[in-house]
Amino acid sequence: MISHGDRVHYAVTGLGTWNSKNSKSAFADQDQKRTIDAQWLVTPSSDPTEPNWKDYAVCALASAAFPVGLAPRLIGATLGTDPKRDEYEGRRLPVDSLHGELTICPSWLPDVRSEEPFWFTTADGGIIDNDPFEYARFSIKNRAPPGDSDTLEASATLILEDHLPSALDEVDRAVIMISPFPEPNPIAPEGQPASDVVSILSTLLPALIDQARFKPSEIILAADPKHGSRYLIGPSRVTSNGKEQRYGIASGLLSGFGGFVARLFRDHDYQLGRRNCQRFLQMTFALPADNDIIKSWQASVNKTEFKSIQTDADKRRNAPEAYCIIPLCGTAKAEVVLPAWPRLSQARFDALQKRIAERFDGVGPRLLAQNVTGLLWILLSLAVRPFPRGIGLIRGKVLNFVQAYIQADLVRRDMIEGWELPSGSVVGDDVRLVLAELINPSYDLRNISGLSKATGLDRTTMEAVLTFCQGPAASGKNFEVWRAPWTDKDAGALYTLTSRKPAWYRWFWWRYFNWLFNWVFGRDRAGTWVSKPVADKPGV
Repeated sequence: MISHGDRVHYAVTGLGTWNSKNSKSAFADQDQKRTIDAQWLVTPSSDPTEPNWKDYAVCALASAAFPVGLAPRLIGATLGTDPKRDEYEGRRLPVDSLHGELTICPSWLPDVRSEEPFWFTTADGGIIDNDPFEYARFSIKNRAPPGDSDTLEASATLILEDHLPSALDEVDRAVIMISPFPEPNPIAPEGQPASDVVSILSTLLPALIDQARFKPSEIILAADPKHGSRYLIGPSRVTSNGKEQRYGIASGLLSGFGGFVARLFRDHDYQLGRRNCQRFLQMTFALPADNDIIKSWQASVNKTEFKSIQTDADKRRNAPEAYCIIPLCGTAKAEVVLPAWPRLSQARFDALQKRIAERFDGVGPRLLAQNVTGLLWILLSLAVRPFPRGIGLIRGKVLNFVQAYIQADLVRRDMIEGWELPSGSVVGDDVRLVLAELINPSYDLRNISGLSKATGLDRTTMEAVLTFCQGPAASGKNFEVWRAPWTDKDAGALYTLTSRKPAWYRWFWWRYFNWLFNWVFGRDRAGTWVSKPVADKPGV
């Protein structure tokens, strides 16, 4: 068996000390570590290329090297035969089930130990464990008091306390989890992904990453207002009317890669993060008056100035008054204003498509040359190169698909100009969900059943949205919907955006002469000559 999850332990010095019983870590202090000094970054003689900090930066980049999207990194580990230098010797494992003196030492092959250092390729740690909070939790555990052998928890060779104090009147340590994850993607409609190998493999990696992010043992404790050893800060965008928006962060576009689309998305999320953190310190990160931390405040401190803001839920459960652990003072106390929701202009969207096309023209032929040779390479090169160097059949299909995919998500999240909706009897978010599915490049036409499954909206709401988008308010607008003059196999109506309405020469031949091609070439081969519009089941 091989464990592919790894970590690098850095200890930063030069940040000062404090007098506390928790200033030492029984777990982390005994672990092999790489030491870096904070002064190396700020002293006049500091070198920005100092190798220790440079290695630290490489490790940080490696931890975020999302597969395919970002480049992997090489990290060098010290092994050898000297236990004092071997970074894996006596490695501490944050596993609750390990007791006594148990630990796991890697069984390295001789040729691996002979390399100095041993280089290995790393990708995003989130593939294996996106939230390794247990390292923080074990690092702030104390040694178990003598005589409590019946309730001891052990990790590696250390006997640690069974659990962190969690009662609000007793807690003195906590783990704060910052999880800027976007909202989950819509549930795929019935039949997706398909059962073929390519479709399964293409959806397997996202599924594994989502699973690596899900840790109910941590989330449940963080959500419990009476538990004081876990806290969670996540993106939340609440407007002035107290309503929380469906989409919190702009970078949630494209499953979390929206920050690469435009800087204004990153700017918004940075300010929203400041606001969310401010609210966390004012409302959540607080302790009651009978906690020793609050009791230790000097008598001259006016505690009323540092009362936390109670939420409606706190008031309903008659929660006792609490005091901010980190009070906001000076300029930090001024409210961070909720930033306006960002929208990409059509000009910027067009410029983005141009850059994507340039990237495809640079990467596509090179990627093809690395994997295909001979006559097949010549034919595929013509298909991926633009005119006049090629005919660009594959290029056109890929770029059109990518453009529609990005546009659909921008419309769904109300992040592109030109798609603003007038007020009406339907909810704007519901309308945008439908519009995004009508833009979905996997389909040419959609029926009500397919749209309902893809958006989660009931049939009544769906019919109201489609009626609205075919009415006077939508005439001549980007969100105007066109109803096809034919139906699906179950006589159901078919829809698409007016801007995606099939060209007459495409549907004319299929609509009126499909029987002829079926008779001449057979049903299995007729599609090669006359392409049938792709629609929701039962099809057309």
